[in-house]
Amino acid sequence: MKTKNVVLSVLVVMVASVLAFANEPNPRVAVVNPKTGVYKVIYEAGSKGKVSMKIFNANGNEVFADVLKGGNGFMRPVNFSGMERGIYTIEIVDANGTQIQNVSYND
Repeated sequence: MKTKNVVLSVLVVMVASVLAFANEPNPRVAVVNPKTGVYKVIYEAGSKGKVSMKIFNANGNEVFADVLKGGNGFMRPVNFSGMERGIYTIEIVDANGTQIQNVSYND
């Protein structure tokens, strides 16, 4: 009987944890390039908060940084015209963690 109660208690806690995480916002980041040298960084989150966006070149040097506060998403154009060709890393940091998108600028 005790084993049955323990198993049932563990099962209830597991279901409650899954439901809690299912309701938590899952941020999404997309980078779109309509072939003009201007990339659109699109960020969506389920809750408002501070979001940091940084861009690094292939050598790991930071070439752009911005902090956005208050909104639960944004669409930010980033103009790579005049930059050296190569791979750039776009890093988005929010309360839920870090998301990385790599882009190849060849214009």
